[in-house]
Amino acid sequence: MVPEAISAALKVLPDAPGVYLFSDSDGKIIYVGKASRLTQRVRSYWHANSTPGAHRIRDAIDQVASLEWTVTDSVKEALLLEATLIRKHLPRYNVRLRDDRGYPYIRVTPGPYPRVERTRRIVRDGSRYFGPYVSPGSVNTAMSAIRRLFAFRTCEIAIAPGEQALQRPCLLFHLKRCQGPCLGNVTVEEYNAEIASLELFLSGRSSRAISALKARMDAASEREAFEDAARIRDTVLALERSEEHTSELQSH
Repeated sequence: MVPEAISAALKVLPDAPGVYLFSDSDGKIIYVGKASRLTQRVRSYWHANSTPGAHRIRDAIDQVASLEWTVTDSVKEALLLEATLIRKHLPRYNVRLRDDRGYPYIRVTPGPYPRVERTRRIVRDGSRYFGPYVSPGSVNTAMSAIRRLFAFRTCEIAIAPGEQALQRPCLLFHLKRCQGPCLGNVTVEEYNAEIASLELFLSGRSSRAISALKARMDAASEREAFEDAARIRDTVLALERSEEHTSELQSH
């Protein structure tokens, strides 16, 4: 028999994409799911002819005392919100995402010279994570974008401030896609300023990233580091073009 509170909630479910949360009698969230049509998906758990995946959380359904939902603008947005809520609440029945293998992220590691890399695992070591991305293709696109715009390392070489870890630079340094901290070529402060701008960009705050980069460009010019100033200028121009393109798309 469907509990009265659940029955009342099922009657007002919107026919829209979104995320739903099942809670037990203690108010603890035990399952989070997504749907292209909330009304169809959520009601199916209490129908005799339930969806193919409903049997997977049959035990959870028997414990549901209340349900909530959030409507999203698209299925893609629902997918990302689902992943975020699962990682926040760690529901016992969301086995697939609780072990952090669900969606890819971009990870910025801790330390004096952070690495930037793709990952599917959340490591509690002070790293910063951006995402989740809906597919390997989308995280690859994001990595390609920041690789074009910013210079950072992806290698796992141990680099101590003020020391030279390698005698010869790698290909990324020659391509001007890494500042070469392994060569002692950049200070911790300069390198992390680049990482800070990269993080602003990944957070969707391109305007702030541009302002920070312009300040660095001016400082580089004042100390006559003209090659650095030119590289930062090119990054600023690329970011400004990216913002203009985004504005054009939004206005159509």
